[in-house]
Amino acid sequence: MDRHREIAERVGAALAERDDVLAVLIAGSVCRGEHVATSDVDLLVVTTEDSSLEVAPRRLVDGLLVEWIARPEPDWLAAGAGLAGPVRPAEGARLLGSAMRGVGTGQPLCRP
Repeated sequence: MDRHREIAERVGAALAERDDVLAVLIAGSVCRGEHVATSDVDLLVVTTEDSSLEVAPRRLVDGLLVEWIARPEPDWLAAGAGLAGPVRPAEGARLLGSAMRGVGTGQPLCRP
């Protein structure tokens, strides 16, 4: 496993241990397998509606920038994660930690 994917898995697993996190997905260039050494790690976090998780933090983890967007499940469904339709993981997309628990159908998050 490459460094970017390993960090995504590690941060995603830590997030998924929280009671207020329903799912964590790898997004962006790491998800698509198009990342380069200077790429950041992008995560999408599905939370409960009463979550206290930071919405959009930026952190350095082992020298790589890790960013996530955290929203409650109804917000992801309403926004379609910025895509033209509801969110669903693409075939082969990496879901970290827990089941997606009904987060819609429609456009894929990425095509790895």
